[in-house]
Amino acid sequence: MDARDAGKATPLHFAAFYGDMGTVRWLVEEAGAVTTYKDKNGRQPKDVAKKFNNSAVQKFLKSGGGGGGKKSGGGGGMAMVSGVVWCGGGGGDVVVVVMVVC
Repeated sequence: MDARDAGKATPLHFAAFYGDMGTVRWLVEEAGAVTTYKDKNGRQPKDVAKKFNNSAVQKFLKSGGGGGGKKSGGGGGMAMVSGVVWCGGGGGDVVVVVMVVC
């Protein structure tokens, strides 16, 4: 869950940018995403949320993210997070992100 793009941003950075609280919560609580990684500009996901006025996400991340990492135990089940991210490069590339955990 902590893969990085060319700008060193993680999926959590993107979810914070878009203010997608459901995805932020899932990445932190279920997938165990690290909340303190910095992108190439030295920003953590909480800083990205602040810069783009996503106060609920910023508050959640500043509070420690609601419980600390991946849940253990239990058996089976499935969680799915999906999103579409537009990259503003010259050609307007579209990146579709789909994560499925079983």
